[in-house]
Amino acid sequence: MEEVGHRLSAKPDGAMFGAFDATSIVGVVGLQRESMRKLAHKAFIWGMYVAPEARRQGVGRKLLQHALEYAWTSLSVTQVNLGVNTGNTPAVELYKSLGFETYGVERGFLLVDGVLYDEYQMVCASVKAAGLRA
Repeated sequence: MEEVGHRLSAKPDGAMFGAFDATSIVGVVGLQRESMRKLAHKAFIWGMYVAPEARRQGVGRKLLQHALEYAWTSLSVTQVNLGVNTGNTPAVELYKSLGFETYGVERGFLLVDGVLYDEYQMVCASVKAAGLRA
């Protein structure tokens, strides 16, 4: 419980957001700025989950929109990265619809019960970042 409390506490370089129904939490997303000075213009989504009963109701989209807005405004980053299992088509489509683009694939990212799973590496650049590119 102490570790969970620490993860949920407010921090200047990241945040965790939750979605709730009338009685319980139905979704979460975690966002963290990169800690190294030369990488601090980036943040990453370190975890996202929506309960099965709340899926396909816009919960994930709202959570991710909120996290991205926080990244652009409060953290002032120019890009947000994430990794997603290549077989998780609904999540991949959600991320693409919000501006994420695939820039790589890590083969064999997970090994679960003897089965290897690949992961897409994705990035979303802020509007501000587009102006920085020559």
